[in-house]
Amino acid sequence: KGKILIEVGKREEAISCFEKIISPDCNEFWIWTDLGMVFAEMEKNEEAIGCFDKAIGLNYHSHVPWNNKGYVLNKMGEYEEALKCCDEVIRMNPNYALAYFNKGNGFKGIGKYEGAVGCYDKSIVLGPSYADAYFEKGNALRAMGKSTEAVDCYEKAVSLNPDHKD
Repeated sequence: KGKILIEVGKREEAISCFEKIISPDCNEFWIWTDLGMVFAEMEKNEEAIGCFDKAIGLNYHSHVPWNNKGYVLNKMGEYEEALKCCDEVIRMNPNYALAYFNKGNGFKGIGKYEGAVGCYDKSIVLGPSYADAYFEKGNALRAMGKSTEAVDCYEKAVSLNPDHKD
């Protein structure tokens, strides 16, 4: 029920649903992972990180909570820690496009734009229809002064997802 509530945008109700079945000694890593994403979507980043850490402790070898933790750390501006999470994800699942996207965001956050472009390129190879990777690659290229290449990336992003109009 909690997952369905998330899908329809009823996050507070989803949290309530998860809290009914979860306890500090709950050993279901997926529940902690899902609850962490609900908190992340609500900008409750510390709570999200706590849930992902619990999920990682329960199933260290699942790349999903590591990836989600990296995503939230990037949002918090904790880029170096986010990069460490991304490296763990890539070690576990080197074909996971989102890991390279998140790693690109981490590199972009610390001003390593060439590294970011390389990660976005890898994300695009693994997930060629991922508009956000093209868009963020465009942002990194623009920061490097490569406006023509950036425009090409933005155009590709818009062709894949018309919502990328900014």
